[in-house]
Amino acid sequence: TTLYWDRTPPLALLTNTPDKNRIDLFAEQVHGIKFDSSGKLTETLLAQRLDHYPERGESVLVQPVLESLSKDGKIWNTTADTGVLVGDAEIQLQKNVVIVDREKTMRFESEKLSYFSDKQEATTDVLVKLRRLADVTTAIGMRANLNTNRIELLHNVDSHYVQAQ
Repeated sequence: TTLYWDRTPPLALLTNTPDKNRIDLFAEQVHGIKFDSSGKLTETLLAQRLDHYPERGESVLVQPVLESLSKDGKIWNTTADTGVLVGDAEIQLQKNVVIVDREKTMRFESEKLSYFSDKQEATTDVLVKLRRLADVTTAIGMRANLNTNRIELLHNVDSHYVQAQ
């Protein structure tokens, strides 16, 4: 990872007008690793780029890829177009959010999802589509615990099952 920052004060700082679009730090080819208290790998985070906006207090990820490992060894891959880091334990993913298990038997799709790395939980309050083989289920809102492989669909659940031949 290469880090860059700007030591030259921007005009906005000199004129005392905040610039919410000013980036003071960016990193390319981001690679983060998280371990539990016993030293076991629990997740990795990759991103093409991270931009930090000090006036907004945000760090924005471009093309984040999150790999989470559940207690039973199941691996979940989560991708999105963008993500915003909120503190040390939350990523707000946006646009083309997809969660898929390593075997590619289950796939979740949504436009917005919050991921809480300390609990390995994902939540959304918007439309989510769950595909399992040829079966499709849609709902408004979802809570998923990727550590225990438990998924709860919240409202307006509609399922279409395809009978095996």
